[in-house]
Amino acid sequence: MKAVRRVFLLFLILSALTFRSSAQERTSHSQNYQNCLYGLYGCDWTQLNNEEQQAVARAAHSRNYQNCLYGLYGCDPRQLTNDEQQAVARSAHSRNYENCLYGLSCNRSELTASEAGAVSRSAARSATVPAENSAAGPACEENGSCYGDISGRTGRPKTVHVHGYYRKDGTYVRGHYRSAPRRH
Repeated sequence: MKAVRRVFLLFLILSALTFRSSAQERTSHSQNYQNCLYGLYGCDWTQLNNEEQQAVARAAHSRNYQNCLYGLYGCDPRQLTNDEQQAVARSAHSRNYENCLYGLSCNRSELTASEAGAVSRSAARSATVPAENSAAGPACEENGSCYGDISGRTGRPKTVHVHGYYRKDGTYVRGHYRSAPRRH
């Protein structure tokens, strides 16, 4: 009877050890896949199956495109499609235009005639803004709305500044002023 108990106990111990090591392998594989997917240190491509490798390649391409789109470090434009390269060029042009509007370092030679005119008007208006408002940025924004204009929709003055931003789909929304929300 003691021998049966010992064999049974030995069997339980070996089963637990085998289960524990397979769970660690799954966790290790899952962690490796996550590292690869997010471009983190510790990624071993050789441990991934074909489907995982394709998902990791798509994620890396997406990260590169986002870096290029927003002008961030780590952009490799050679890996972009023609459509992506055009979107990146439009994004860079918009950033340059915005920098010019705000009086930051920019390349004015890349501006269109209408953009150059808007930059000149913005610079002239910001020169006439009283000192207490000058820290808020230019008096007029990229889309032509100016601080204090009356909103056609609400009938109230536009006093809330909205910086230009990129939507999830990559389209750029130009900076503008809007009226403040009503308080109830």
